[in-house]
Amino acid sequence: MVGRVPKNKTENATAATTATGNGNGSTGTGSSTTTTNADCDYKCNLSYELKLLASRELGEDDRQRQQSLQQFKQWIEKTAYIQNCRTDANFLLRFLRVKKFNMLLAQETLEKYIEMRQENSSWFLNTSLQDPLVNDLINKGVAFALPQRDNEGRRVMITIGGNIDPSYHTAESIVKAIMLTYETMLEDESTQINGFTHIFDESGIKLKHLTIFDPRHLAKLFTICEKAMPMRHKRIHLISLPTRLDYIYDFATKYFISSKVRDRIQLYKNCNELYDTNGHGTLSKEILPKEYCSNNGQGLGQGHQGQMSMEQMINAFKDEIKLAENRILGLDNGLKLDLDLMKKMKAEEEVKKMKNLLSWPFGIQGSFKQFNLD
Repeated sequence: MVGRVPKNKTENATAATTATGNGNGSTGTGSSTTTTNADCDYKCNLSYELKLLASRELGEDDRQRQQSLQQFKQWIEKTAYIQNCRTDANFLLRFLRVKKFNMLLAQETLEKYIEMRQENSSWFLNTSLQDPLVNDLINKGVAFALPQRDNEGRRVMITIGGNIDPSYHTAESIVKAIMLTYETMLEDESTQINGFTHIFDESGIKLKHLTIFDPRHLAKLFTICEKAMPMRHKRIHLISLPTRLDYIYDFATKYFISSKVRDRIQLYKNCNELYDTNGHGTLSKEILPKEYCSNNGQGLGQGHQGQMSMEQMINAFKDEIKLAENRILGLDNGLKLDLDLMKKMKAEEEVKKMKNLLSWPFGIQGSFKQFNLD
């Protein structure tokens, strides 16, 4: 069971609970992280190299981490419109790390994350392999993570859009499969720190696939992935983007994706180009599915001896999902905002800020009334 704060004001929020998540170095395998809901105790199992990276890129050290966790949890407990929220260290650190321990930005991202889940509940509730459509999408490689990491220690997610069946799969099931993959990877602290690499293989996309998503939903999905999910998107490899999707790509990168993420996108004509260039030096050939080798750039090659097939990689990732599934399903009831109260309180805060601004530094508002230009 993971730590949470039930905000009905009658339930004791100091019962000790435990959260488990991988917390070692760049290989992403190994030790657990122990936290208690009472005081956010944290057992650090990060490797020396990962600690150095976290310090250099995120400003994270033992003191900063502990103080931030305590401050974050106290803010959650005192904020009236947060009715329920996980407070285990593994969960809160996702938001602190993605915002480099800027407390205000971490709090805003948590609010966006919970609000996103509430306002798009059909995309998130009951997300698991027990859903036949989600399970089928994972099996078909529409969303899964490679067992090994890229050259920078990042977890690599592959999305094969052409394997979607528009006559069977729905927009909701596709988003659920993607979010299940994201949430599973976020359980690992080394992934929270190193970030994510994405491979979008669009080689099989046809016109029929374009009918699945309403443009408004597609725009919302782009916004959610960058603005509300506590993820460090470090590299995006886009393979075989059909000409008919150029306008969607141009529109999305112009209006819904930040320039920072846009600069991290690399386009490839086919699988061979990704494979032969090692993802422009960021991917080792050996970590890719053997289907991504040779065969005139169409994939389905023989690969190297010992290289895993896509099916083997998907099965390994499904084992990861099963370990995290109960915690992911627990988010359904473990996160809740009073959205009306939040909007009211934020509006009141803006009015207060404006009044303070007008009265700075010594009653400007009153001084202006007395000031005579004549």
